[in-house]
Amino acid sequence: MFGLDSKFVKKMNHNKAISRILHDVNSDFIISPHYNAVYKYASDELWKILKSQLGSGSYNPLLPITTEVPKKSGLTRPGAILNPIDRLLYQLLIDIVAEKIEAGIDRKRVFSNEFDICEIEPEKMFVPVSKKYKELRAKLAEHCKAIYYDFALVTDIACYYERIYQHVLVNILRSTTIEPELVSIIEKVLSAHTSKDSHGIVQGIYPSDILGNYYLTAFDSYLNSKDIEFLRFVDDYWMFFTTEREATKALIDICNYVRKEGLYLNEHKTKILSTDDLHYEETEIDRLFDSAKEELANIELDSFGYNFDPFDIDEFDGEIEDEALKELFQRRTDSENLSDKIDKFCLPRLAILQSDIAVEEAIEGLIKSPHLTSVYMRYLRAMISEDNNIIERLEDLFNRNKLNYDWQVMWLLGLFYSVDNISDKLPMQAYAIMEDNNRSEVIRAMCALVASKHGNGPVRRLIRNRYSSEPSSYVREAILYSTKHFPSADDKNACVKAWEGHSEMNKLIVKAMKSEASD
Repeated sequence: MFGLDSKFVKKMNHNKAISRILHDVNSDFIISPHYNAVYKYASDELWKILKSQLGSGSYNPLLPITTEVPKKSGLTRPGAILNPIDRLLYQLLIDIVAEKIEAGIDRKRVFSNEFDICEIEPEKMFVPVSKKYKELRAKLAEHCKAIYYDFALVTDIACYYERIYQHVLVNILRSTTIEPELVSIIEKVLSAHTSKDSHGIVQGIYPSDILGNYYLTAFDSYLNSKDIEFLRFVDDYWMFFTTEREATKALIDICNYVRKEGLYLNEHKTKILSTDDLHYEETEIDRLFDSAKEELANIELDSFGYNFDPFDIDEFDGEIEDEALKELFQRRTDSENLSDKIDKFCLPRLAILQSDIAVEEAIEGLIKSPHLTSVYMRYLRAMISEDNNIIERLEDLFNRNKLNYDWQVMWLLGLFYSVDNISDKLPMQAYAIMEDNNRSEVIRAMCALVASKHGNGPVRRLIRNRYSSEPSSYVREAILYSTKHFPSADDKNACVKAWEGHSEMNKLIVKAMKSEASD
């Protein structure tokens, strides 16, 4: 347990931090309706609890909630979310130091996660990624066309966020003008998130985006010391050389350097190629866009996320070229390398257009491309009002256990939770999974919500009785939140009265439930 000096607590803007968290959950790896309700409906109480713990020195962070998220290769990476109290502190700490961190990043070469110092849209925290990616692509084209660069080394760091060495990160932070006391508490927080394992930071949330981007400034400095021209986007690097031999020799030295830092280059993504070939690769998707319609490539959609219903699609500001978009999607098979990018680009826009041309591909994609499950599920959710058969087909996938990853099942359950009607059998099936302690707590929490929302009286009674024997606090919290779906006020109030005092999180969830009900 530890605390924080009041002079730093006074610098914290919890309202801004909450607004950023509410925007950040759009891209969370894990669907957590009960945590999101706390951010939306009990943020003041959340801040009071955190401030009290920091002031008394009783703050005690918990381990993240984690699940394995599939990559395109079939390998997995850890996806995680933090307990709301821990997430708020993490956001508040990085909010205080973000501007000083940003000052240490070479923005002529690094294009990812640029902290928005002007705070044009403070809740988004960063300059729009689409803007930065366009700048990167323009710079790549400039380097590829330069007469003094004929070859490029393209690479990225394997399992990057998992390999970040916290001691190195802390030492880099200490070299800035950030107050030592703040660096020390950031160190404690990071260590607690990994159960005192000194490697890795929680991936997929704003504070880690900033720290992860900053960590590689040491490698950037090494490349500068070797007079290697480079561009970077998070952990993806493009380095430029006059001859192929120079690129090869540099790769040998770079492998040695990153290995000493506890990092490794991604063997499958590391290659040396001519700048002409690089330019062709980087502009291949542009040619497909242009062949559909030039204006389509200029459509921006920075967030295809979920707010509090994980399948709400953000309102789209601007017109979408309907026919051009459909033409582009239908050409997704022209290039296997680009099919993922086209799916990610087209499906959010097709969902907004309520176009069902991709329904079959999305359902098939759940089996063929598990790493894009969230993209497919969000699109299919938007299509359900047009095609009720979608629910039946997704239920069939659930019943036949056709999805290989817990992360996929979580998204399927999230979709079932977001709709009004599912089959009568599914709530009991969800409950059966919920009481299986061998299943992921991420899935079991969603099962509690699905079974409570769609189940009958006996199923809800089973859920209520499960609370006392449930070993996971995260699932217990979901069970508490699920009682909002109980039709009987007496049953709901009895659960609240019995469980509210069990933890600070329970108090926050009850407050959120009451505020949500009166909203």
